[in-house]
Amino acid sequence: MALPETSQDVIDNVEEAEQAEAREQALASTNGAALATPEAGTSAAETLDPMKALAAMGFEDLQIDFTSFPTLVINKGKIRKSGGDVIDDGESIEFVIMDKRKTFLFRGIKDRETDPELAYSDDKLHINMTGELVTEVTDKWKAEGLEVEVKDYFIVMGKMVGGSLDEEIIQIQIPKTSIGRFDGYLVSTTIAGFNPKQVVTRVSVGEEIGSGMKAFTPFQFNRVRS
Repeated sequence: MALPETSQDVIDNVEEAEQAEAREQALASTNGAALATPEAGTSAAETLDPMKALAAMGFEDLQIDFTSFPTLVINKGKIRKSGGDVIDDGESIEFVIMDKRKTFLFRGIKDRETDPELAYSDDKLHINMTGELVTEVTDKWKAEGLEVEVKDYFIVMGKMVGGSLDEEIIQIQIPKTSIGRFDGYLVSTTIAGFNPKQVVTRVSVGEEIGSGMKAFTPFQFNRVRS
């Protein structure tokens, strides 16, 4: 594979590709088209679009959202499902990247002992699940005496390779503290001459950063094979 002449050329190409991908994701969010991506070692032409295949079987108007596939997070120093179950050894997983999008998590917090109200919004204006205006939902929470908090995340979808979730579609919720690491991984992988969507990526638990209440455990990303 021929490499661009300079690192800046590569970075410019990555930025252009991500902008194009963002436009595609905006369309894909309502019909699940973002699920059609190349697996490691295959070309886009060789990859079956699952939504088209399902439509041919009579499964149409599928509602694909953040509840459709397991969401993985780092919690208490382990990779877990958002419900709390540790994935395998909790230290690392391997998967093939399919899609990346930004989302916002709104939380209505009563106290530490009570589970918060949760709502996701990709455009920061409408709630993904219901289409309601974010302001309507958060105003209701405030009227109920809840404190409203919002955090931005990247959601990276992919197909697992190995482990207990082998070949399952998963989505990794990447907090702001790890977004720079992920974007740096995309750039360095591309500079090395690889398509990030056509290699196996290892996601692991990084070393804890900070101390006390401000301590956090970031994600770490490495290319393991093409």
